[in-house]
Amino acid sequence: MINEEHIKAATDVVFADVLSPKANICMSAGFIRGIEWFKETIWHDAKEEPEYRKPIIIKRICNIIEGTYVVDVYYNVFPWKKYADVYEIIKWCYIEDILPKGGKK
Repeated sequence: MINEEHIKAATDVVFADVLSPKANICMSAGFIRGIEWFKETIWHDAKEEPEYRKPIIIKRICNIIEGTYVVDVYYNVFPWKKYADVYEIIKWCYIEDILPKGGKK
């Protein structure tokens, strides 16, 4: 999971070569805002139905652990609304949206 320490460390590495401290601070702030935007944007509301047979990560309500994340593939066996209601899905995202593009698998 990306946390504040990881973001700060990445910011320090990415902008280490910027000569002006003021430019470094501004660029770092933009970088951090971009990461926060991305972390929120990848998620779809449970009301939106995912594409058939695409692997997704589901955030659901769980009485034991608040905000449980589950990897699942929705195969369209049940209508999405019923599936989302039964499993108390809050939001979901495509796994491919959080993995790097290209390269060797």
